[in-house]
Amino acid sequence: MRRPLAVLAVSAAVLLAPVAADAATRFAAPTGAGPEPCAEAAPCALITALGGGLADGDTVILLGRTTGAASSLYDLTALPGRVGVTITRRNVTVTAREDGVTIRSNSLDEAVRALAGGVVLRRLVLQNVCGSAAPLDPAPADCTTGFPAYALRASSATVERVFAYSSQRRACGLLNDATVANTVCLSLNGGNAIDITSTSDTPQVTLTNVTARSRFYPAIEIAHQRAGACTGASLTIVNSIVSATATFAAPLWANPDGTANPCPIALTLRASSVLTRNIGMSVTQTETDPVSAPPTYSDALKLVPKASSPTVNRGSTNAADLARAGALDLASRDRVQGPRIDLGAYEYGEGVLAPTVPVDLADPGGPADPGDPAVADPGASATLSVVRPRAAARARAIVVRGRIIASSAGVVTRTVARVQGKRRITICRSRQRVKAGSTTLRCATKPAVRALLRRGALVLVVTTRFRPAGETTSIVDRQNLRVRRR
Repeated sequence: MRRPLAVLAVSAAVLLAPVAADAATRFAAPTGAGPEPCAEAAPCALITALGGGLADGDTVILLGRTTGAASSLYDLTALPGRVGVTITRRNVTVTAREDGVTIRSNSLDEAVRALAGGVVLRRLVLQNVCGSAAPLDPAPADCTTGFPAYALRASSATVERVFAYSSQRRACGLLNDATVANTVCLSLNGGNAIDITSTSDTPQVTLTNVTARSRFYPAIEIAHQRAGACTGASLTIVNSIVSATATFAAPLWANPDGTANPCPIALTLRASSVLTRNIGMSVTQTETDPVSAPPTYSDALKLVPKASSPTVNRGSTNAADLARAGALDLASRDRVQGPRIDLGAYEYGEGVLAPTVPVDLADPGGPADPGDPAVADPGASATLSVVRPRAAARARAIVVRGRIIASSAGVVTRTVARVQGKRRITICRSRQRVKAGSTTLRCATKPAVRALLRRGALVLVVTTRFRPAGETTSIVDRQNLRVRRR
């Protein structure tokens, strides 16, 4: 074995030598306006640094507030066209010099997209706020109607110490080979936290100390499909937390029903919290040392664990797993703080500094899943807390029911619309005067809408507006629901 490996190592060194010789280091800053070659003394804008002057094998360093820039936020929402950034060169490394450096986009596609293979993304916060409350998104409606928006989408990439957040759609999309470690993928109101699509011969995906969390869809979904000859894919999940809030969606789906031309998947779960899974065609599952209790968080959106969480000190002691986890967690703290490594992207610790999710929260206690907050629109003196509404299919109607808590008397209007392509079609509207305190709202559709469930699942957008007495402005809350086919 030693001789072939040595020959392979020499060959690899020869092949990579020209790339290493030509590779350059480029610098970007949030207000950068420097010319090529994006030197540290004159950093470029992010889109320029990742643009035409970028070559295979280059490194792009994102400067932050404490390492040479006026801010740590690369705010692409301020640019025209609702754009993200695209990496088209191979073997490029994009990294920040400090924690908390954030790329924020309201793109209908991706905040960051790596089209070429071998890209390394490290120590970044990636946010696609398409669909968030104003003023983050000037036109949120189109973000909830079918566009496959991602915070991160990459092909054959390495992702390390990244916090990827999507407000309405998918957080992380991976194509073929990928290695992900110490990373959070959070889909707050939309699709999968991690969407894995494999079409190559023998794709291998390894998730180590990953926290994947979604609301309405599986947290992780993998589909391995090929129109031609079928070969095997490998998905290994180690020391990870995979959770989905919706009761009808298992946290993990592999080759689920409807996968076209499913090919074999070897699914390995090791020392991870994955409470349920939907294993479809041609999947072989091996699981060791499972964590059977759900995680608990001291911060529900930053996903930092509590001391009492069953995921603390429960990780794999396998040397290879520890090596893949590396020395630092997502908050740049020692990866092992106690007798064993913790599950997920963070080690438990007091005062962990985690990225801030760009929404205001109100959680009066409705959802059963620990730390599953409702989302309220900020900015008014009065307040409205909206417990996540529930949609139930009755014999002749779909009934949307849920509780709100208003800080004063006023008028509440609730509108329920179904999503059809890029359109929203209102199917129910109710208006009610309320006093300060808790009120239950109920809205029932017509029988014709109930009949639509025989054709397939429905995606509903529930909008709640509260206008306090004597005021002219309203507080708005918008949430998505998915109703299963009946």
